[in-house]
Amino acid sequence: LLAGLLCTPASADNSVLEGIATVANLLENDQMIVTDRCEQWQAEVTEYQWDEKATEHGEDAPIKENDHWLDGGRYITHSTKGYWQSLLTA
Repeated sequence: LLAGLLCTPASADNSVLEGIATVANLLENDQMIVTDRCEQWQAEVTEYQWDEKATEHGEDAPIKENDHWLDGGRYITHSTKGYWQSLLTA
């Protein structure tokens, strides 16, 4: 039973726009620091682009290219928000 619990993935929140907002707000408020060791993440963040066709239709949609590190950071940060958010607002 214990081995099964350790191998069971936790449910995660893969909401793209909400996750981007979570990361952006943390960065803007100096509540998240990305060190110089995160070279790939930093390289991707400067190249992040939004889909112009979606914007023309009033939608926000990132272009899903060369964003694996950003996706990983967004995914883990937004999915664990319930664990750390109260520590920031306390």
